[in-house]
Amino acid sequence: MYYWNIRALKQDLIHNRLSQRAVLIYIGSYLLLAQLFIELSPFLPHVSTPSSSDLIRPALDLVLLMAVLLGSYRANGGSQGQYLAERLFSISFVVSTRALVVLLPALVILVVAAGMLLPRLGLSLDLLMPITNTTLLLWGAVLAWRIIVHIGDVARARPDGG
Repeated sequence: MYYWNIRALKQDLIHNRLSQRAVLIYIGSYLLLAQLFIELSPFLPHVSTPSSSDLIRPALDLVLLMAVLLGSYRANGGSQGQYLAERLFSISFVVSTRALVVLLPALVILVVAAGMLLPRLGLSLDLLMPITNTTLLLWGAVLAWRIIVHIGDVARARPDGG
């Protein structure tokens, strides 16, 4: 199982060397990671009364999820594609793992900086959540794009290297 090496994972996918056990581990790991973030969400900073961005965010997350699914399906060759689940879950796991190494420190810096700067600028800390939501949404869009690109790379590659 790869946690970081997207090139090696893509080679295994191109050459159909990913076992069903590895697929199970990738799917399970990806779903557990997603569930972890859902479970941690009550502990993230939030305002007591939902704002319009709090209501819009779930809808935008669903749109982004559908974009990843449909984009991955198309990048994988549509109805002629093969091994979509293997490619989608394993590539998503590695891309997400790599992204977390950058995202988590960036979010800490963003929250601390905004927490210090907003009051000095005479702005409410209630702006912290929309700033965080916008950052996460943009980050999700970049992840979606990278996942789709990697799936397309694997789908277009030939096992013989030609």
